[in-house]
Amino acid sequence: MPRSRIHFVLHMPCTQSRTDLNSPAKRTRLILPICVQVAAQRKLLRCGVCDARQKDCIITKCWHLFCQQCIQKNLETRHRKCPGCGAAFGAADVKQVYLA
Repeated sequence: MPRSRIHFVLHMPCTQSRTDLNSPAKRTRLILPICVQVAAQRKLLRCGVCDARQKDCIITKCWHLFCQQCIQKNLETRHRKCPGCGAAFGAADVKQVYLA
């Protein structure tokens, strides 16, 4: 085997076996489901109002998460109801959330 070729090995701790990932078909079969799961998790982190920005603030009355810009727009227009459930909230009920 040439030295320039990279050898991928996936260790599976539960079975103590390993799968050779040098085959593109095997790599695709194993990595594609992970990419789908990552995309689904990223969608969960996006704001449900604008669907563009990441959730970064919480309404403590109902515990729903949205982006700061959407909640700030609700506060400025005096439409102080949660976009998710309709619960009334004030500026004191909005807190910053840091998701890592």
